[in-house]
Amino acid sequence: EWPAHWRVSFWGDVGDMPRNVLLFLPAGYFFRLSLAREQRCAVPLALAFGTCLSALVEAAQLFLPARGCSLADVIANGTGAGAGAVLCAAVR
Repeated sequence: EWPAHWRVSFWGDVGDMPRNVLLFLPAGYFFRLSLAREQRCAVPLALAFGTCLSALVEAAQLFLPARGCSLADVIANGTGAGAGAVLCAAVR
């Protein structure tokens, strides 16, 4: 049975989405920066890295009674990491 204190939703607080995107921009930027300049598929790798990192953060929030997790946060965070990688490529 699902523990009573676990709060999982699909959308969560949609107003947090811009903040979640901005929060993961540096993660994608520095992930892309850590790869070789000629690395192929760097943006999809950064997107996957950000999504996995976000899923781990959201899973950890399951064990905090005052927090909840949502799939929308994972999507927004992954999008932010991908945007950070694109920004890094543009700056380079």
